[in-house]
Amino acid sequence: MSTTTVTSILPTFPTVGNDDGKGVPLPDLRLEDGDRYFEFIDGIRVEKPPMGLFAAILATYLATMINLFALPRRLGLAIVEAPHNLGAGISRRLDISYVSLDRFPPHALLAEDPPEFEGSPNLAIEVIRPSNTNKETERKLLLYFSSGTQAVWRSEEHTSELQSLTNL
Repeated sequence: MSTTTVTSILPTFPTVGNDDGKGVPLPDLRLEDGDRYFEFIDGIRVEKPPMGLFAAILATYLATMINLFALPRRLGLAIVEAPHNLGAGISRRLDISYVSLDRFPPHALLAEDPPEFEGSPNLAIEVIRPSNTNKETERKLLLYFSSGTQAVWRSEEHTSELQSLTNL
């Protein structure tokens, strides 16, 4: 018989609360009525349809492959559907974002469970679904690059192609 010990790669954070022992409520940009996702575009709250099953599988696979490379080297972390505050009243929930450790918030801030990352990721990955329009996708690309994202990968939901774009 063999025993395998699994050590978590995620840090343990203390509970954050105020003097009365109750947690400090933070605005939740993700959920309304328990199952709807939102983004803020030009200061306006806009509902974003959730990923379908195939898109979720593809996003999970891509994030896992990135993390298998990045985490052991302590380079950063790929996260599925993490909201990012990109400035000017714009908060986007990227399908996948990769954030290098130098852009990561300090542990004390993460312990407060903020509703979003402040700033752009190093890499944004969009899983293009039938509900995405070309205009919407192009606007996202311009937004990501103008806010400091270094590269964008685009993957069509039902193909095996991955397009890499950089901000030159």
